[in-house]
Amino acid sequence: MFGTGNYGYAQKYVFDVSGVNLIKAVKDLKRENLTFGQSDTIYESDSFDTANSHFNVEMHLIKHDIAFCFFIQMDDRKLNSSDLYLVSVNKGTDFNDWKLVNRDLKRNEYLKVKRVFEEEILDKLKIKYE
Repeated sequence: MFGTGNYGYAQKYVFDVSGVNLIKAVKDLKRENLTFGQSDTIYESDSFDTANSHFNVEMHLIKHDIAFCFFIQMDDRKLNSSDLYLVSVNKGTDFNDWKLVNRDLKRNEYLKVKRVFEEEILDKLKIKYE
């Protein structure tokens, strides 16, 4: 699945919980897990973009030295479902080398990044997704 609009190159994941519950799970994962660090970006991490109804998240996975930028689409009409879009990845913590996942990465790089994101972040949320 691909994101739409300005995020046409994003990888979309659909979760079986509301956006509010998904945000809580992401925040809890970051707080409880020491394998995540801060990256050096110009964006405020874990913030609401009220203009687009997005909750923006950035996570740096220390053991792989890769940062992920994704957002959760907020939609009050969806009580038992929410969408998460993996937008970009960055090797290391320097904000100058972000790459869109479904545009800038070669297929083998994309598959590796997607696997790491799913195994190290999404699966650890312990919420069913597709």
